[in-house]
Amino acid sequence: MILSCGESLIDFVPETDPEGRNLYSPCPGGSPFNTAIAAARLGVPTAFFSKISTDFFGDILFDRLAPNRVGTDYVLRGPQPTTLAFVQRDEAGNARYAFYSEGSADRTITVAELPNSLPKEISCIQVGSVALILEPVASSLERFVERESHKRVIAFDPNVRPTVMENESAYRARIQRLLKHTGILKISDEDLEWLFPRQDPKTTARQLAEDGIPFVVLTRGKDGAIAFGPGFTVEQPSTPVPGGVADTVGAGDSFHGGLLAAMHHADVLSPAGIRGINESMAQKVLEFAGRVAAITCSRPGADPPWDREM
Repeated sequence: MILSCGESLIDFVPETDPEGRNLYSPCPGGSPFNTAIAAARLGVPTAFFSKISTDFFGDILFDRLAPNRVGTDYVLRGPQPTTLAFVQRDEAGNARYAFYSEGSADRTITVAELPNSLPKEISCIQVGSVALILEPVASSLERFVERESHKRVIAFDPNVRPTVMENESAYRARIQRLLKHTGILKISDEDLEWLFPRQDPKTTARQLAEDGIPFVVLTRGKDGAIAFGPGFTVEQPSTPVPGGVADTVGAGDSFHGGLLAAMHHADVLSPAGIRGINESMAQKVLEFAGRVAAITCSRPGADPPWDREM
């Protein structure tokens, strides 16, 4: 089982009404939230840990989990408001975000609210994104990762959001600490360039693998993805998007969910399993994750495919 941890929010996605007027449509989202749904739709036992507001936006978020096969046993509810994110797309369909999270529910998780213990069937904890930037949730999740990393795989996608950072140096230091506990690193070339400026992303990703992260996956948008493991490097071209790109919201999260799902189905989503991944296995999981992301890009919003579509 995967336990996905972090923010849950409402993305306000730009649309145009029949009269041609611009408007924003509210859509459930958040990187770990989307990743949990992507993995669960692909047949992986998945649960979500966050604090979701009791406001009506929070109800939208909570009510989306169970119908998408995501377990809610670890979800907290609180009176604080829901985090809101407004999305802006460029001509290529790439998304930019403006976050409104002051005092929001998913931001307020404290160490005392972490699960006291986890069952053995949880083999992977997935973390990343805004939840590792804002306090107190960032410090709480870091403590959680440190506590659990010797028993379970930590799957980490930084999904860097500079626009919401209050203390850049503290964030960079946290990333360095978390990398020491990471078993699977999924990271975009843009994020790697931000974290390690003036360095070639491919070279940096390879170095992170050589420094001890068992499985590093570098995503490069239209240029595909590269995986680095013990003694191998595997490149996978991007998968054509059926019908053309509708938008890219949730594409990276869907790729991550697809990656973890493929590893789960191959029975390598464990501390021992990830150290035994070979070149052939890496190629298969990259190809599968690429197809998941391509289907997501073919339709509006973060709407990853179900297992029956694969």
